[in-house]
Formats: sequence, C-alpha cells, structure tokens
Amino acid sequence: MHPDENFISIVYTNIDFLIPKKDVLTALSCVKADFIVDETGTKKIKIDSQLLSYINFDRYAEFLNQPLKTVSIKNCIIINSTSLISGEDKIALITSGECRVKQIKFNEFSLFSNFYGTHFNKKGILACKFNSDKTISYLIETETFLQKYLEQKK
Repeated sequence: MHPDENFISIVYTNIDFLIPKKDVLTALSCVKADFIVDETGTKKIKIDSQLLSYINFDRYAEFLNQPLKTVSIKNCIIINSTSLISGEDKIALITSGECRVKQIKFNEFSLFSNFYGTHFNKKGILACKFNSDKTISYLIETETFLQKYLEQKK
C-alpha cells in the first residue's frame, strides 16, 4: 500500500471496515435485491436477472459484536470465483447502508498486539484506526478475507 491510500468504508454503528479501493471494482447502492437459494442449495443474490455469489458482510461484522437490528442484509460483497482463481481479486460491494470513499495515511493505523493480531489476522483484518468520533476503523486485507471465505465454503 502507498502512504496515502483510498479506501471504501463500510459503515456500521460504532465501527467501519476499510477495503482498499484498488480491490473494489464497483460499489453500488441497492435498495432492493432478491436473495435466493439456487438448485444446488447455494445462496445467491439476483440483480438484473443475474444470479451472483455473495458474502453477507453483515454476518462478518457481527464477530465484532455488531448485532444485526434487522433480518435483511444491509451490506454484501459480490465475488466472482473464476476471477479469484485467475488472480483478479476485484470485488463489488452492494449496500443499502452508508458507504463512502476515505483517504487515510497508512501511518494512522495501529497494528494489533500478538494476542489480538492472531485473531484479527485470521479474519483478514490487518490493523485498526481509532477515530476522533470514538469509532474504530478496521483495515481489511482483501486477499486474506476472500481466501478465508472460500475455505469456509469448501
């Protein structure tokens, strides 16, 4: 990463997750999407008659004690497993919540101690930033995050 990096910020109540903008193909605001289970039992999102694989990012955020207030999905990441295999690990973010681009200097992040780092690194979180509004921003390492997701799917 460069000293100044642009990030896509996925915002929750007291935390936000930062994904390097270079890893995001597009971020779309979506008020309504259909979540279905296809004939193989795989959960998919239907957008403009296309069925796409997705990661329910709200469930990912829950591991940091961000309880869901609704049963509907607020944020999800669309992945294309063929592009992940070929090394083009661009993702698309679909959100009905708040999402914005932030520019943050890399030296504003804090690394985790060994004790916490082991836990967070397994989830694809490299570092955090404590903000003046008493929120915390977590820096996601996209490749690790996606690898962990694909491992869970096996």
